[in-house]
Amino acid sequence: MGPGARKYVIALGLLLGFVPVRGQQIEESPRLPEVGVTSETTTQSAVPASPDSNTDAPAQGPVASSTEPAASFESSLDRSRRLARESGFQDAEIDELHAAILSNLRVVILDPELPEYRDATEEPARSDIFYENMRVGRNPVIVRGGAEGEPSYLRVLLREGLAYETEQYPSRFIVRSHAFVFFTEVRDPHSDADTEQGQSPVLDIQLERILIQYYLVNDSGQEYDRVIRRMDHPAPGVGPLSRGLADNSGLLIEYYRKPSTEQPVWEGADGVPRPELGIEPEIRVTLGAADEPMPYERQVRILASYRRVLREIDRTLHEWRRRYELERELQLDRVGGFP
Repeated sequence: MGPGARKYVIALGLLLGFVPVRGQQIEESPRLPEVGVTSETTTQSAVPASPDSNTDAPAQGPVASSTEPAASFESSLDRSRRLARESGFQDAEIDELHAAILSNLRVVILDPELPEYRDATEEPARSDIFYENMRVGRNPVIVRGGAEGEPSYLRVLLREGLAYETEQYPSRFIVRSHAFVFFTEVRDPHSDADTEQGQSPVLDIQLERILIQYYLVNDSGQEYDRVIRRMDHPAPGVGPLSRGLADNSGLLIEYYRKPSTEQPVWEGADGVPRPELGIEPEIRVTLGAADEPMPYERQVRILASYRRVLREIDRTLHEWRRRYELERELQLDRVGGFP
């Protein structure tokens, strides 16, 4: 075999997948059949041997299915969702935010300049409260309220202004969003010392409930609606992490909608809906409802929105607390600055 023929055989072997070993004698490859010509020899050399044939070539193993990794990933994803729902959507950051809010709350309620919530159902007291807020220009950032015999609360202003929505069609709203932080004062039942209000001293503060409320009024067009959207956590967990994370599956999502022709009896004198509206919601769902579970992606979005608002509440309470502590330190410096 000449050099030119040898190069041709090597190139043909590379094209056909045959790699010669150094020192191995290269045999001439069989001539390819012409078009339309078939023979037994060429057929046996062109068609690969079946697994049942007695050949020395090793049998190929089973080909891995391309769907196996996707199936295993899907099963792990379903497992993580199931565990999140069974655990009650436990979240360490949410528990820490609850504890931080409670810590700031213990100091903020000591501020003597903390405004009290004023409400009235009859005129002219209702108008006086409304126009007093109009004179100031905005509602107070934090007010304290609560009826006697019921848990007290701090109403924290989150946002007042305009909001836009494009879910069904573009619309513009006037929005007033507030958070109600409910708490109870634990008093010493065995103490004989009475305060000015005729009650025993407060030993501790317990966080009872957190209510986040968005009040939307559609101001575009001749007809408009009043919409109230709420996130209500009836049992915010503030225990130490050593006891485990708290259950957040009881978070309630409520939706109220009333036409403009109906008298807004749920509004207070300052135009903000009260914590107890006195009307039934159109839609009420629970975050971790087992009978009618909502899509997991929507559950995660709701929990993320709740976590984001908790950060705003904690930041507002912390700013009020630092301002109160700074003013108190300045007063003590003026009192204790003896020459």
